[in-house]
Amino acid sequence: MATKKSLFACFLTCALFCPLAAITDKIDLPFVDDPAVLGRWKSVAYARSQALFSPAAIPADPDLFYKGLEFLPGGKIDNPEQTWTKGALISPADKTASRYTIKNMDGMDYMFLEWKSGDYILRDMPPGYYVLVREHDYAKTNAGRGKQGGSYAENTTDCLTNTAKPGICRRPVAAKFTPAQLKSLPGYIPDSDEMWQLDLRGMDISDLPLSGRTTDLMYADFDSLTEFPKELPEGFDPEAILESGKDPGLGIRALHRKGITGKGVSIAIIDQPLLVGHKEYASSLKSYEELFMRVKKSPASMHGAAVASIAVGKTCGVAPGADLYYIGADFWGSPGGIDFKYLAAAIDRVAAISEALPEGKKIRVISISRGFNRSDRGAGALMRSIANAMNKKIMVLTTSPELYYNFDFMGLGREPGADPDSRDSYGPGLFWQKRFFSSDKWGSETMLLVPMDSRTTASPTGDNDYVFYRQGGLSWSTPYIAGLYALACQLDPDLTPEAFFKKALETSASGTIKHDGREFQLKRVIAPARLLKSKL
Repeated sequence: MATKKSLFACFLTCALFCPLAAITDKIDLPFVDDPAVLGRWKSVAYARSQALFSPAAIPADPDLFYKGLEFLPGGKIDNPEQTWTKGALISPADKTASRYTIKNMDGMDYMFLEWKSGDYILRDMPPGYYVLVREHDYAKTNAGRGKQGGSYAENTTDCLTNTAKPGICRRPVAAKFTPAQLKSLPGYIPDSDEMWQLDLRGMDISDLPLSGRTTDLMYADFDSLTEFPKELPEGFDPEAILESGKDPGLGIRALHRKGITGKGVSIAIIDQPLLVGHKEYASSLKSYEELFMRVKKSPASMHGAAVASIAVGKTCGVAPGADLYYIGADFWGSPGGIDFKYLAAAIDRVAAISEALPEGKKIRVISISRGFNRSDRGAGALMRSIANAMNKKIMVLTTSPELYYNFDFMGLGREPGADPDSRDSYGPGLFWQKRFFSSDKWGSETMLLVPMDSRTTASPTGDNDYVFYRQGGLSWSTPYIAGLYALACQLDPDLTPEAFFKKALETSASGTIKHDGREFQLKRVIAPARLLKSKL
């Protein structure tokens, strides 16, 4: 989320590192009435996607930046700078049209309103959502019932081990999904920014007719628990796609066969609760702790299992020989959406763990699949903790590295089943490809492109389960780079983050891709073998 000040910070950052015009939406939309939306709505939560929201997770008395709005008759809003039409909130000043949808959950209407911050306007990232309820329903939610007393930190729980002897402080239970069963297979809408359009995870679709639906199925997310029909349309092989998606790609497995696995290098991850026993990374996990957990005994998350897999997984990971130190943190659920001082505290904890480790075993990189702006709440504390870790020779990799390194990155897309090792298989990631193909020049000279889409990772549903994510995000690219840094540190223990980023850009590859009869240059694609053969 971004205030006007944080949006200015985004513009300043892009002026330095990504010389691109801001995204603008089509805002000259005709007015279409929607009587169901009239009235005042109050914010109760912020969610990165609609699929990740649960009414039970609404925080008590949240201090959200965006408080709410009132829809007035005739397309007017209580804010005179905005208007509305059915399905969209229009902001002429920002040139954005934020879509809204209303869903009834547990007998109450919830509005999901796109929040088009600087990440959307400047980096073409999918917007998050403010979740709102009708004013008369507000008191029925956790938000309206108020706090239970004490500060946010006082109302959370920690689970720590002895700093001098790290270990597993808790074993979160496997996640349990109860997906609604489909009566028919949805169609994929290319022009939609909505993720999870064909989310088949955990579903039994064995009775659905899938003949002729290959094109749609090639955009599906599914897992080990998905039950497909015995007869599948030609060109769609879920087992082959699942297996191919495990490969980190671009020659990483060839490096592993040469003994370059990150052995002896320590990686830390700060993310959501982890299924610590998954076979993909259990033997690499040296420490699991939790900080500021709002929900006691939270189950394992899909996000944690994925980022751990991509970093150190035995079959999915870039650095399968590296050691993993993991902190589950719940700063995402702090009042107001996010307060980065809690992430800062988690970074400080990683630095303390590293200090207690023997020479040669200290943590070399922290992977954090989250971005921020300098004006965000708690960003000052976060920048100080990042600087402290950097002084201890620890790379701190977030999705906003341009704020403190001369480096940035974006994620690559790949069609399911295409050869992960071939550079020709890659193009711009799904979430930003429209922007790429509509521009003659995309990205800065310090922006590196790394794999992101069509990845298979550990699933949080069981220690032997896997899941294929057709569309990724920068969350998947962050642990990829962290793992690659671990490989480089194995070869050069004295390597610095700055030298690594510089050499990664210098040794990157470029190629030409075709789209709608035109040729486009895809520049600065990571070239792992070339990077590690160079004199780091």
